[in-house]
Amino acid sequence: MTDAVVSFVLENLKNLLIHEVNLFRGVKNEVNLLRSDLGFMNAFLKDSEGKEANHHLVKELIDQIREAAFDAEDVINRYMAQVVRQRVRNLPKKLFHCLDHAAELHRVAEKTTSLRKRIENIYANKTTYGIEARSHGDENAEQLLEELGSLFFFTSYFDHNALERAVKNFRFIRSLSFEVSNIHHSLHRIPEEIGQLVFLRYFKISVTYAYVWLKAIPASICKLPYLETIHVQAWIEEGLPKEIWIMKQLRHLYVGHGIGLPQPPSKGGHTLSNLQVLCRVEVDKKTAILFRKSLFPNLRKLHLSRSHTCLIDQSMVSEILASLESSQYLQILKLERLTIGSLSSLSSSKLTKITVLNCNSVDLISLGKLANLQILKIKRCDISSRQLHFMAGEFPQLEVFKMIGLRDIESWELETDAMPNLQHLVIKRCTSLRNLPDELWSLANLRMVQVSDIEADLKEKLMIKQSELKEDGYSCKLIIN
Repeated sequence: MTDAVVSFVLENLKNLLIHEVNLFRGVKNEVNLLRSDLGFMNAFLKDSEGKEANHHLVKELIDQIREAAFDAEDVINRYMAQVVRQRVRNLPKKLFHCLDHAAELHRVAEKTTSLRKRIENIYANKTTYGIEARSHGDENAEQLLEELGSLFFFTSYFDHNALERAVKNFRFIRSLSFEVSNIHHSLHRIPEEIGQLVFLRYFKISVTYAYVWLKAIPASICKLPYLETIHVQAWIEEGLPKEIWIMKQLRHLYVGHGIGLPQPPSKGGHTLSNLQVLCRVEVDKKTAILFRKSLFPNLRKLHLSRSHTCLIDQSMVSEILASLESSQYLQILKLERLTIGSLSSLSSSKLTKITVLNCNSVDLISLGKLANLQILKIKRCDISSRQLHFMAGEFPQLEVFKMIGLRDIESWELETDAMPNLQHLVIKRCTSLRNLPDELWSLANLRMVQVSDIEADLKEKLMIKQSELKEDGYSCKLIIN
């Protein structure tokens, strides 16, 4: 029997109990027994798949398992919420609430024992009636489970009151997302009470057409023990709270319109050790120091941008890029609105994708030394040289190369054995470019070349080349828009 809802709940409860067993010291034995029972129930559901059965008996069994599983989840969630509240209290408050805490432990023990009796009764009924189940879906119940675990708002304008209602009425949700469709410039606050959503793992505010102004991200959100993703497409007036450095579990931090990083506390040990995605950081004079200290040891993706409040010259940017050498797992880098110069300091990195957007003085040729680079996108940038000359052995792993809006480039030369793995080339709005290198068409792996908004003479040459490629049966597609 396959019941997607029940199997999902039981599997998550089992994992929850395994990883959070330290929270249940007062009722450890009872909770472990409940975990074992739930594990057997989940195994029964998987082992029974495809077997014939009476439909009504199977439905009754599934209903009973589902109800028991949801009740168990409710008991565990409420207890965990109580434990988390107790943990964050200072010593006087812990002493004041110790009787409440003990009473909650006692209630959980009683409810756990009651649940185990219900599960035993379910097993007894299964044996008595010889129930075997067949596979069937339960889409309505699955949808209900998703609604219980996640809360999504789709609205024309950011609704602060809706957020407050969500915080008040949906205390156990794991995902909270606002999708805003229209321009709205009002200054809003995220309520401090969001810190009461103790099981929240994912928080997002996104805007389809414009942006939202937020006063601040409250410090209380940083104390949520399971929050892994903060995704806010907004202008944030007061920046990130300094408490962000205590979020050891944080994996994804995205602020669409840029934000500065606060300085970590003077005492050591404040690293965002699980952070993998960091977008979009407005760099300043202290940014290089943060990376040199290896405060983001597992970072995979990084977006750096010019600050609105601090002037950054080319030497500072070079210092910041050099500091990324300590980010040994960094694979994806995006640079925006910076004066860059040479990128040779990245030559020893493991970067596989680089995007450079609206930057000045970009030394494109210096990127040829990156041994692992597979995707390179250069868009609306001022290039330091009008002639591109890629030498043999450069860009050894590059597969995708996009040049968009590079109006200063006039010529491009490509030596034999340069870009040997190139598969996809895009050239758009490079209005001064007079040629594509002949060696390009000898690349064995090249599959598609797309050009658009180019100089008329070059377009005419490429149309002749397009006809020749078709006549020769060449596998590469040349698309001229």
